[in-house]
Amino acid sequence: NYDYHGERMIGSASREPLTGWIVVDPTRLKSFLGSYALAFLLIFAVSLLVWIVLALSLRKQIQRFVVTPMERLRDSANALAQGDYTQVSTLSVTPTSFAELHKLSSDFQTMSGTLQIRESELQRAHDELEARVAARTEELSISNKELKITSDNLQQSNLELQKEIAERKRVEAQLAQNLVEIEA
Repeated sequence: NYDYHGERMIGSASREPLTGWIVVDPTRLKSFLGSYALAFLLIFAVSLLVWIVLALSLRKQIQRFVVTPMERLRDSANALAQGDYTQVSTLSVTPTSFAELHKLSSDFQTMSGTLQIRESELQRAHDELEARVAARTEELSISNKELKITSDNLQQSNLELQKEIAERKRVEAQLAQNLVEIEA
C-alpha cells in the first residue's frame, strides 16, 4: 500500500531469480477494493436475506409450536373456569413439539375430565337431594293435612262436649229446682 502520483496503490513484489530484479505489480486501491466491495455487498445482501428468511421461518415455527398451543391452553383454562369442558378436547389436536407443553396440555385434559366427573357427581347429588326434599315436603304436607283434620275433629268434639256439659248443667239445675219444688 503506497502513494504513486497522488493515487493510493496496492501491489505485490517478487524477485526475478535469473536477473535479480524486483518486479512490482501495482493496482489502484480503488479498483482493487471496488471489486471486493461489490462481492462483499453481494455476500452481505445474501446473508441478510438468509437471516430474514430464517427469522421469519423461526417466527412461524414458534407461532405454530409455542404461541398457538399456549393461546389454546389459555382459552381452555378460561373455558374450564366458566364450566365449559368441551374446549379442553381441542388441546389434543394442538401440535406441540415441546414435551413441557404436551405435558401441560395432557394435565389440562386430565383436570378437565376430573372436574367433569366431579361436576356430574355433584349434579347427581344435588338432584337426589332435591328429590328427597320434595318427597319429605310431600310427606310433611300430608302429615299437616292429617293434623289439621284431627285438630278440626277435636275442636268439633270439644264444642259438642261443651254443649253437652252445658245441657247437663241446665238439666241438673232443672232437676235441682224440681227437687226443691217437690220437697216444698
